[in-house]
Amino acid sequence: MDSLLQRRYLDDVVETDTVYFEAGAESLQGNGFTLVRTPGLEHLAAGCLAIRVDLSAAEESARRWRLEFEDAVRIGGGHRYRLYLTDRSPALETELLTHGYVRRFESILVRDPECAPQGSTRVRLREITSASNWAEKVRIDSESTHAPDGHHVDVRSWAEYEHGKWKSGILRYFMIDGANETYGTVGIMHSATMIRVKNLLLHPSWRGMGIATEVALAAHATACATGVPASLFAATGGVAERAYRRAGFRKIGVVTEFICEPGRRNFDEAPHN
Repeated sequence: MDSLLQRRYLDDVVETDTVYFEAGAESLQGNGFTLVRTPGLEHLAAGCLAIRVDLSAAEESARRWRLEFEDAVRIGGGHRYRLYLTDRSPALETELLTHGYVRRFESILVRDPECAPQGSTRVRLREITSASNWAEKVRIDSESTHAPDGHHVDVRSWAEYEHGKWKSGILRYFMIDGANETYGTVGIMHSATMIRVKNLLLHPSWRGMGIATEVALAAHATACATGVPASLFAATGGVAERAYRRAGFRKIGVVTEFICEPGRRNFDEAPHN
């Protein structure tokens, strides 16, 4: 892949995340960042965070940037400080790490469209279209021990958060069905240039059995039908990244998440995932 195409893919995938976080939320412009908050759900890690970070502003004075960002989160009702960097910023990263932020790397993976995609022979994605479907999704998700969005949340709040995204129309949710059972749930976003897999949750009894790889293959086939790439995020070096690579997805870049809970600052950097 040439560098220009890779940069375009990176920008397109990151934009799907921006659209996702902004849907149904309030966007507040700060000095070198946009704070997005979901009223009533600010206690969630996804309910109040910074996106569109202007690294030039952050590099000019990393300490001032951090303090203004933390002030904005407190005013906005957030319970923790969370932001994503789409490029590296040595000055800002050092400032955050020395003030108790935990850093986590997430790989961006993409698979190009094909004329005759393999698809999945083991799973079927059944779209959620009704209130009863949604109740079934919430029940299945409540049995998962995985933390959605990478952070532990209460089931009711997370269901409300996802329901708001679903109602906004920016993504569709699906049951992941096998021959005689439902393995879990997943969201899929459609944009003009990309299909994005979001919030895959599998029931504990079906983990480690190749289901995530099958879901990625099914998403790839869906993307091929519209002639666009399929994309997803996964913790760098983790089980999910390996599963998606087995489905033919390749890594094209990395984003960096920083998070800190006020009053519980840990001044040692967490191990990379």
